[in-house]
Amino acid sequence: MKNPYIIPAAMICAAILAGFWILKPSSEPQEVIVVKPPQPVQQPVQRTPGLLSMAAIDGDIQDIKLHIARGSDLNAKIYDGIAPLHWAAFFGHKEIVELLIAAGVDVNAKKDDGETPMDMVIKSTSYDGHQDKEAMAQLLHKHGGKRGEELKGGEPVAKAPAISIHSAAFRGNIEAIKQHIAAGTDVEVKGGLFKGTPLHLAAYGGRKEIVELLIDKGADVNAKSDDGRTPLDRAIAFEQTETADLLRKHGGKTGEELKAEAK
Repeated sequence: MKNPYIIPAAMICAAILAGFWILKPSSEPQEVIVVKPPQPVQQPVQRTPGLLSMAAIDGDIQDIKLHIARGSDLNAKIYDGIAPLHWAAFFGHKEIVELLIAAGVDVNAKKDDGETPMDMVIKSTSYDGHQDKEAMAQLLHKHGGKRGEELKGGEPVAKAPAISIHSAAFRGNIEAIKQHIAAGTDVEVKGGLFKGTPLHLAAYGGRKEIVELLIDKGADVNAKSDDGRTPLDRAIAFEQTETADLLRKHGGKTGEELKAEAK
């Protein structure tokens, strides 16, 4: 008679492959312990940040934080000597600007042409409103941000005010306009409301003195905003009759009139 407790090796192997051990012979109630195969340990996915400059352009603050945590060179420049802070300031990413400054970047890093992040803000057309642009300029100024011209040696240069030239034109702040002109701000730079020039904003608000000043300093009286409107179009649309007459006096035309002349 065979001993019921002797389990052939083949049965043991089969039991192991099936994932359990038979602990008692079949003549008694069987107690089965299921042994699950070990599960692989899931390693946390490590996110690899993209290019630092692209994160600054896109406003990807998570990527910026990863670069800071990894010890990346936060002042690393790409073509034309543009640093991440230049990009963040130009595109209005305030949180990233604050984060980079807190991490110790050079707030006055210079491009190859000598422009600083403050210069980039002043010339930027990426802001939706005047207040946002002013807030960025004030943030950089608070941390020692200056224009490239201010950092040059020799005779002190005029300093552009924190208020943008577009906002100054819109509000009728002629003193700020004069400061911008003295500091070399481009009087034809587009931005602000309508994505037009400062002359568009002055015409819209009926700021005749500023209209005269800007034209005198070389502003194009028939410059077009992104929607094809001229300063005269803005003056007419907002019933600024005297300003419209002034623009006409200096050769101002509407967008439609310019189209007709081009035919």
